[in-house]
Amino acid sequence: MAATKKAAKKTVAKKAVAKKTVAKKTVAKKTVAKKAPKNPKTKSQIIMAIADEVGLTKKQAAAALESLINMACNGAKSPAGFTIPGLGKLIKTKRKARWGRNPQTGVKIKIAAKTALKFRLAKAAKDAVLGK
Repeated sequence: MAATKKAAKKTVAKKAVAKKTVAKKTVAKKTVAKKAPKNPKTKSQIIMAIADEVGLTKKQAAAALESLINMACNGAKSPAGFTIPGLGKLIKTKRKARWGRNPQTGVKIKIAAKTALKFRLAKAAKDAVLGK
């Protein structure tokens, strides 16, 4: 009789585990069915928006975005910079050494020369956002 009680407890436990896994699967399906946000902000939201708009899988969209980022980083190192037509250009510039002022104490300080990265917005992008 004790053996039948143990077997019954095992089957009840198995059913409970099966219900939990079914619940996890339905939660996973719900997250996949989300629509892309209107204003993407995070990398995953941008990937989702690209995938939905172009009709790619998320992996393909992520690979395309990573490729663009790598090309921009490598292209910005060159003297010509990296241009994304219709959006703008990444340019490496040199800033001269200059004098500044500590805002808290008012003491003059020397700011060293450095190389900076700038993004110049294309005219088409300015017109699209701001109007003419």
